[in-house]
Amino acid sequence: MLLSGCGEAQAQRAEDLVAVAGQRYGADRTYELIGPRPMTFAEATADIATALGRPIAYEQVTAEQLVADLVRAGLPRDEACCIGAALRA
Repeated sequence: MLLSGCGEAQAQRAEDLVAVAGQRYGADRTYELIGPRPMTFAEATADIATALGRPIAYEQVTAEQLVADLVRAGLPRDEACCIGAALRA
């Protein structure tokens, strides 16, 4: 589960991660690993559905819905509320 709200995120290609991990440059360097373009989770879901050749669904939920679902699944309410607060941030 990723908490992203309605925003966009950039995914990393496995090939890119492997290429960077395989390099042995100094530990004092920073590598930013991002995908080719930002996309919403709805767009990413559509791409995955196309690749699979079958429909899959992405459902945007509110922080309140997430908290209720987590509590219903057995997570203690205070922990669920912390996760909900992170979604609101």
